[in-house]
Amino acid sequence: MRSFAGALGFVVLSVAATANADVQRYTAGVMCEGLYQNWQYMYREERGIANFSTTSLQGVVCPARSRDVAIGNQCFGGTYTMSVDYDDETNTDDFWCEAYKVTFTGTMSWTAPRYTCSAGACPDPTEVNMGTGTMTLPSLQTSCVDGTFQNFGAICNLPRRVTPGTSFVLKVTAQTPS
Repeated sequence: MRSFAGALGFVVLSVAATANADVQRYTAGVMCEGLYQNWQYMYREERGIANFSTTSLQGVVCPARSRDVAIGNQCFGGTYTMSVDYDDETNTDDFWCEAYKVTFTGTMSWTAPRYTCSAGACPDPTEVNMGTGTMTLPSLQTSCVDGTFQNFGAICNLPRRVTPGTSFVLKVTAQTPS
């Protein structure tokens, strides 16, 4: 699972912040990027990003991005709760996501993964779940001091394409608790 660390090591993402502590941050699945060099298998369409490989799982990174324009150089760190809307169309591979953050120095950390399941998100893998849902990931503390307020998002493992279809990351939403 931590094989994402090497692939994500080069990804340091800037995220604009806003003055509202309850701001919704949103990334359409089409804003997600493939983590490996097999990008020819990653497919973006209106509803999100999918893995079209029939032989291998693919990782994607989805940065949290603000809907609003940043106000000056102000920092708005805090605890973020992120959720991932998904369409899981396979019962052969695990579909999971976890939140990540990256410091100014490049140090990365992750939350515990969540897997698709009938409840939306479960702490353990369940390969039998299929359908759409929302995974709520464990909360992530960001800071102005270490730069994580502008470098965080979600990493997901997309199952390979099988019958009956292809799995998608539809969108990622993050918010600070009120």
